[in-house]
Amino acid sequence: MRIKALALRIVNQLINDKRTLALILCAPLLLLTLIFFILDTSITDLKVGVVNAPQQYIENLYDNNVIPVRCTESEALKLLKDEEIIAFVKMISGKLYVDVDGGNTSKATQALAVIEQAKKAMNPSMERVDLKTEINYIYGAGDLAMFDNFGSLLIGFLVFFFTFLISGISFLQERTTGTLEKLLSTPIKRWEIVTGYVLGFGTVTVVQS
Repeated sequence: MRIKALALRIVNQLINDKRTLALILCAPLLLLTLIFFILDTSITDLKVGVVNAPQQYIENLYDNNVIPVRCTESEALKLLKDEEIIAFVKMISGKLYVDVDGGNTSKATQALAVIEQAKKAMNPSMERVDLKTEINYIYGAGDLAMFDNFGSLLIGFLVFFFTFLISGISFLQERTTGTLEKLLSTPIKRWEIVTGYVLGFGTVTVVQS
């Protein structure tokens, strides 16, 4: 009975405390939305720069739903840096040289598979050992783990989450100890209190990040 009474009291408190109730309902949705954008691996289209390759190879790329972009090597490097293309190719004496952005593992893997498939469709003899495709990773590497891809994003996410949690607890202590009421009785405004908290905890967050 005592446990039931305590549970009912907590439920009633939550119902009457609109801020806490909103936090319980909205915070998980916000966090899940952030995680969705971080872990989203959907691939819409792939663009590959073509520095030097036969027309048949370009058509094979088209057939595999890859958009080839004719460019010089310097233009290709700039497009790769600006994330306009995922890779660029050169074909010299039947051998394919590929420079790829390995920062996005899923895109890079799919692009390399299509590039190789387009090469094999041209001529089966291109599967010779001496004509094996040479791959150079401009960014990233071919053996990146899942954490290597998402670790840098999760740093900011986790720092934000824990700072948000600690600042919420600190604000709650202001309310329970009565210091918040004392602050509000002074000329300080509500938005100034919130801004002060943001700047204080924000500074620590930036240093930690």
